[in-house]
Amino acid sequence: FFAKGVAYNPRNVNYLGVNEGPKSATCKAGTPPFRALGYTDDVSTDELEEQWVPNLEAIAALGANTVRLYNVNPDKSHRKFMQKAAELGLYIVVPLTRMDWGYLPAFPSPDCYTKDIEGYGNVGVNLLTSAKLIVKQFSEFPNTLMFTVANEMPVNDKNGYAAYPCVKALTRDIHRYQSSCAGNMRRVPLIYSDMDMGSPTRLDIAKYLSCAVESPDDAVDAYGLNVYSWCDPEYLDDKGKPNFRYSPYQSVIDDFASFGKPLLFTEFGCNTGEFESVCPYKGGRTWVDVPPMFKQMGQVLSGAIAFEFSMEKNQFGIALTPGFLDGQDELLLLDTYRALQKQFLGNDVNPTWDGIDVDKCAALPSDVAPMSHEHEA
Repeated sequence: FFAKGVAYNPRNVNYLGVNEGPKSATCKAGTPPFRALGYTDDVSTDELEEQWVPNLEAIAALGANTVRLYNVNPDKSHRKFMQKAAELGLYIVVPLTRMDWGYLPAFPSPDCYTKDIEGYGNVGVNLLTSAKLIVKQFSEFPNTLMFTVANEMPVNDKNGYAAYPCVKALTRDIHRYQSSCAGNMRRVPLIYSDMDMGSPTRLDIAKYLSCAVESPDDAVDAYGLNVYSWCDPEYLDDKGKPNFRYSPYQSVIDDFASFGKPLLFTEFGCNTGEFESVCPYKGGRTWVDVPPMFKQMGQVLSGAIAFEFSMEKNQFGIALTPGFLDGQDELLLLDTYRALQKQFLGNDVNPTWDGIDVDKCAALPSDVAPMSHEHEA
C-alpha cells in the first residue's frame, strides 16, 4: 500500500482571500454559496455533507486513496464523511491536536504538557481529553489510516524544538489509552508530521521521536515530512542529462535508507519557479516528482500527500471551490489537478519487491548471502 493523498482543508474563500503569492488584475472574486470557515473550523462534519461530497468525489477521481485532515471537533459526528470516503476507497489521516482547544503549544518542555493557562486550563489535560475523544470516535472506522499527533512544531514558535518531549508524552499517553481499550478499539498508528529541515536535522528528529526513551509507548509508529524542495522540472548531472541523484529527494533516500519506521511525505508540492501559476491558474505544478516516489524511492517512502485540494490564501490549491471567482458557481478542477491525476493514475506500487512477488503466499529470496555463523534451533 502506498498512500497517494491530498491535503483537505477548504475554507470557502473567494479570490479576495488570497494574500500570498502573485495576484492577477483580471480575476474577480465571486460569492461562495457556503459560509466562510475559519482556520479552527472542522471541515468534515456531517452537517457539511453538501460541501464535502463533491470534493471527496473529485479527490477519488484524482486516483488518490488518502485524505489528510487538519482540524476535527470530537463533539461533532463525522460518520457520514467517513462512510462516504470509504465508499470512494479513501483512507483518512486524522489530527489529534486542534487549533482552538486541545492544542499542543510550542512551549519548552515540560510546560507544553503541564502549564496552566488562565482562562483555558491545563494544556496537557485539555489536549489529552480532546485527543482521546478523537481516537475513540475515529478508531471505529476501518478507513482511519493514521492519527497525526502533531504537525510542524518548530513553525508554530521558536521554542518548537524544545517541545518535542511533549510530542513523545502525547504519543505515550495515546498508545497507553489504545492499549487499555484493546478489547474494543482498533490500534490506529500514530505519526508525527514535521517541516523538512534538511539533513541531518530531519533524521535526528525522526530518530528521537521514533525511538523508545522512557518506554516503547513514547515512540511514534511513523514519521512524516512536509516537503517542498522539488522546484524544478528536472535535475541535470554534470553532462546535462536528467539524473535523479541530483534531485533534492536523493538526500532523503540517503538519510532514511535504514530508518526503521514508515516514512511519508505528509505534504508535498512546490509551487514556485516554473510551477507557479497566477489566477486564473493555467498551467502550474506538473507533479514530475511523483514517478520517482514509486521508482527510485519505492523502498524508502510509504506515501505522499499533495498540498492541497482547495485554493486558499497561499494559492496551493488544485481546485477552486464554488464562488471563488466571479461567475464560477461550481467546483472547478484546475490544470494542476489534471496533471496530478495523470501522475497518480499512471504510477503505483509494484507487487515485486527485491525480486519477491508478494502476491504469492510463499516466496524465498534467491540471493540471500549465507550467514557467517551457524545457528542451531
